[in-house]
Amino acid sequence: MKKAIYFCGIIAFLVACKSGNEQEVVDFNDLSKPSSRYGEGDSVVQPVAVKGFFVDSIEPVWKQFTDSMHWDKRTVFGLDTLIFPDRFGAVKTLKFYCKTPKDSLVFMRWQFRDSIPAQNAFFNWMDCYGKRCKSIRIGQEVNLSPRATCFLLQNKELIFVESRQKINFEQYLEILESLKFGKQWKYLVIQTPGGKARWNAVDPEGEVRKLEVKPLENE
Repeated sequence: MKKAIYFCGIIAFLVACKSGNEQEVVDFNDLSKPSSRYGEGDSVVQPVAVKGFFVDSIEPVWKQFTDSMHWDKRTVFGLDTLIFPDRFGAVKTLKFYCKTPKDSLVFMRWQFRDSIPAQNAFFNWMDCYGKRCKSIRIGQEVNLSPRATCFLLQNKELIFVESRQKINFEQYLEILESLKFGKQWKYLVIQTPGGKARWNAVDPEGEVRKLEVKPLENE
């Protein structure tokens, strides 16, 4: 059964409710500009036979993360697709979605070799975000998506979460700290469903503070 799901401020769909050994098909053509590694239409993941649960195949630290979120592993499915941040040479990626009767949550994580490609991935994504390649300034309070949205940027880590329901970012910060990611995050961008993005930073003590952005000289 196919259900249309909107996320990242554009139309993409997830084929929901896995049955037997069939895996959902995901279309990310409208999520952002496709990677140059794909031709037209190649960003569609074709159904493949899957053995076992996706959660059982990931690194222990991320299995612990999904356990801490209290997600039933039967509702978590891997995503095999390239989007904008994948152009910047991440050394590790993790992409999945969690489908329940009440929510459909997308989680993506990129780990880079150092802070430069991590920041480049984030800043360039903001400069060409979504189907219409909208340019979003750092600190700009705009609607990114009709769904709830969260970005976390650290030295080498870029994490993206999108959900039908409001995202409990405090829970994410707490769990990530317990998994040795530390307390400090350079950017924490939060948007409630249909709302406007709020730009914050998380200091070394774990305090969430509104991001102070200096205006451009010509503004």
